[in-house]
Amino acid sequence: VSTCAEGGGKCDGAFCELQTWCPVEGASTNATSIVQLDGWGDFSVFARIDTIFPQFDKQHNNLQQGNGKEGLCPLAVMEQGKCAAANLFFVKDALERAGVSAKEAGDHGAEVLVKVKWADMKPLLGRKGKYPCNLDQSTWQESCSPSFEFRRLDDADPHSFSHGYNFRTVDGGGVGSQERVVTKWTGIRVIILIEGQGGMFDGITTMQHLGAGLALMSLATLFADGMICYLLSDSETKI
Repeated sequence: VSTCAEGGGKCDGAFCELQTWCPVEGASTNATSIVQLDGWGDFSVFARIDTIFPQFDKQHNNLQQGNGKEGLCPLAVMEQGKCAAANLFFVKDALERAGVSAKEAGDHGAEVLVKVKWADMKPLLGRKGKYPCNLDQSTWQESCSPSFEFRRLDDADPHSFSHGYNFRTVDGGGVGSQERVVTKWTGIRVIILIEGQGGMFDGITTMQHLGAGLALMSLATLFADGMICYLLSDSETKI
């Protein structure tokens, strides 16, 4: 049995006649109807983010807003210092921070990476920054909070092959059917990447590092003496 016949085709000399569906990308605009949901930019995304430090048996999430209270914390409100850990953001805000226009996302969709980093936001030695969470403190959960960074993942070039985000579904088109409906869906795909670093004081590790440092200092002294005594000229005068 030929490959053509196995695929449901009919052999005609050197050719294979095969009944199949026409390409949908080349369809005329008259045969395509576009339906766009109004107000999609005001949709909110609630993201519960849990972080676990298994080595120290510590865990935290972005529902805790300090003083033992839990609740919603929009990203814009957290940036104003009115709540501790953000767990809510709007689609339009995420697109704006990722550099995607609302019109472009509505027409072609977009793929956005939300990078969440848990860090200690308290100033260290008078300098603000993102430091590893200090798990030694009893109130470490109040200072260890997430920061959000939004980045576009799909190609921003509208003429590229992978621009935007979309997928297709098919209705009908079963055996013997002469027509089917192919729907192309565009939307916003959000990928959340979580990272963080925390630490606790350990006496054994501190002594190991201190011993290694003292050993290196001793080796440095021996190396310097050897350079002076054997490799430099007029070593007796310099000693």
